[in-house]
Amino acid sequence: MLYYRKGGSAKGVEMPSESELIEAAVKVALHDRVKLKRGENLLVECWPHGLPVAREAVYQARALGAHPLLMVEDEQALFRSIETLKAGATGAGAHEWAALSKTNAYLFVPGPANLPHAWNLGPKWGAAFPSNDDWYQRAARAKLRGVRMLYGYASDERAAAYGIDPSEWRHYSLTWQGNAVSFAVDGQLVLETRVTPQAPLGLVLWIDNQYAAFPPDGRLAYGTLPNEAPASIDIKDLTLEPLS
Repeated sequence: MLYYRKGGSAKGVEMPSESELIEAAVKVALHDRVKLKRGENLLVECWPHGLPVAREAVYQARALGAHPLLMVEDEQALFRSIETLKAGATGAGAHEWAALSKTNAYLFVPGPANLPHAWNLGPKWGAAFPSNDDWYQRAARAKLRGVRMLYGYASDERAAAYGIDPSEWRHYSLTWQGNAVSFAVDGQLVLETRVTPQAPLGLVLWIDNQYAAFPPDGRLAYGTLPNEAPASIDIKDLTLEPLS
């Protein structure tokens, strides 16, 4: 069973607070990923539950001598627009394209937090962002340097949508056979695939700090991120059992 601690202490190591983790993550995003420079324009876009990250990004950008602009996609306003207005009403306007054309770097905190509401919209949710393709084309032409902060996918609201309490112990299991691999969490099968390794493998459990980047210029970048703050993963009841 594995448990990643966001705060408190583990094995005598004092863990950082959530605000300290956000500060460290934003520092990596702005300094190492988009390489924000003095005098440049930074566009920060988030949903309401991502405001802690967005506020930190605005502050750090100003501390670097850059010029941040914050855009918030209000969750309730978007849901109401999708439900009651004609298709296309949530498209981008000329003022957003103007801001994008003057932007050097972009930081995005994805959402929404209320996943059940989005899921219940069905096909309407799939058509909620009619300007997305145009946005990415314009960003590529402008050689925009962007980063997506996955904090937006790791919120308490999203955990609750999946019925998960992130503070509780979880039981993870992997069954590796010659013709299939299956993964389960708390006894519930979450993935089964016929794609199975044939060569001998070793067991590795870690807090992933690797990254891969696919910028518009087509140059693949990959590597590891520094640990800006202490982190730990607790493991107990680890069992390896041969199937035959």
